[in-house]
Amino acid sequence: MMYTNSRPGISTSAQKCERNQKMKHKSFTNTIVIVDASLENYRQLIDSIRPGAKPFLLDPQSDGIEQIGELLRQHRETEVLHLLSHGSPGCLYLGNSQLSLDTLRNYASTLQKWKVKQLLLYGCNVAAGDTGEELMAKLQTLLRADIAASTTRTGAAARGGNWKLEWRTPGMETPLALGPVTRRPLPLTSTMFPSLLPTSNSLAAALMKTPQSIASWGSSPLPTLTVKIPLPTS
Repeated sequence: MMYTNSRPGISTSAQKCERNQKMKHKSFTNTIVIVDASLENYRQLIDSIRPGAKPFLLDPQSDGIEQIGELLRQHRETEVLHLLSHGSPGCLYLGNSQLSLDTLRNYASTLQKWKVKQLLLYGCNVAAGDTGEELMAKLQTLLRADIAASTTRTGAAARGGNWKLEWRTPGMETPLALGPVTRRPLPLTSTMFPSLLPTSNSLAAALMKTPQSIASWGSSPLPTLTVKIPLPTS
């Protein structure tokens, strides 16, 4: 017989809650979430990333696809990759580069080295229309990974957006990496996010911008360094 020091109806509930929290954290093990620093509300997005996932910022002044490739080379355990950036039908904007049908061939060798099992793309409308579907199909073939992506505007409902990824590989059930994004954003510090590595002076300057309110994204990245640049606290 197994004995516990808990009383029925009191600690049992707390223990169940603790187990649920551990399961949530476990579900984001080996998960990386990359937020493009060009997003106006990137601070709030980073603040809403669920525990267990590793957050990174993408340098908007550098080739985002190459940045991600370098990051994944240094984090080979990564199985699930979430990319939060601007998008348009059949196109994802990553740093100062674009991932589209026109550029796919140029980046094919780099993308094939992204050894992830699942890729989630939050850019507005990236999987919309024939162009979007064709890009998703070719990415699936190239990466040999399950993919989820948005076919509508991504962001706050008040701006006509939502937080659903409508296009998915059949059977894919990976949860979104974002929790509620209505909390007041916290100041970013290297202590809070030890894995958050700015990659240039331009990114450090971008971090000093005043945080904006939550808004849906428009439709109009990150080599890891050995030296960390201190992040602003205000």
